[in-house]
Amino acid sequence: MGHQAVGLVTRGEDALDIVSAQEVNLVLMDINLAGELDALETALRM
Repeated sequence: MGHQAVGLVTRGEDALDIVSAQEVNLVLMDINLAGELDALETALRM
């Protein structure tokens, strides 16, 4: 289907960095993330 993984991270803050640096169409994320942001807060900031 033409999808390509652009990153694998364990912290919400790192996920936000990837999303802001690249065009991302789909995010698969575990609800339990390390760092200050959980998955729900991370998703809201995307």
